[in-house]
Amino acid sequence: MKKVVLCMMALVCAVSVSAQTAEEMQASKERAAKLEKLVQPKNCGIATVDGLTSSAGLVAVESIQITPLLQGMYYRSIGQTEDGVTDVTVKKPTLEELTELSARIGTQAAAVAAATKLVAAAGEELKGVKNPMKLAAATKSVKYSKDVLEIVGVESAFQVKAIADMIKTATSNDNL
Repeated sequence: MKKVVLCMMALVCAVSVSAQTAEEMQASKERAAKLEKLVQPKNCGIATVDGLTSSAGLVAVESIQITPLLQGMYYRSIGQTEDGVTDVTVKKPTLEELTELSARIGTQAAAVAAATKLVAAAGEELKGVKNPMKLAAATKSVKYSKDVLEIVGVESAFQVKAIADMIKTATSNDNL
């Protein structure tokens, strides 16, 4: 009887921690793959645009590194391998691990916000460029930055929500 009750409690915890669905995790993995495919252009010689491109590149790299960590913790928290196989020997992430990743995600979200603020200044600086070659390179850099910031913006929002849900579950009284 105790085994049945424990199994039911484990199932309830697994369902409650599954605020993120497998589809959401797959979408996150796809966003990371899109980021990996984007190639950061070389500097165009316009300081604001180059700063924007550099900032966008840094947040892309950080997001690509965070995504597998977050997914690994998610699967560990629901007691599965990344292949979706239930495994009772999987060690749940500790509150300390979750908090560390949360801080990293928070830092990345702040970096995304800071990079987004550079977009307007870069656009203004582009208006004064007369050289067509320089303008083409700068436009390519701005497009790259825009693409990165769109993807990372969605991914960062998902990461913040996902880690908050995992921390909530880890600190709940019902957590096994």
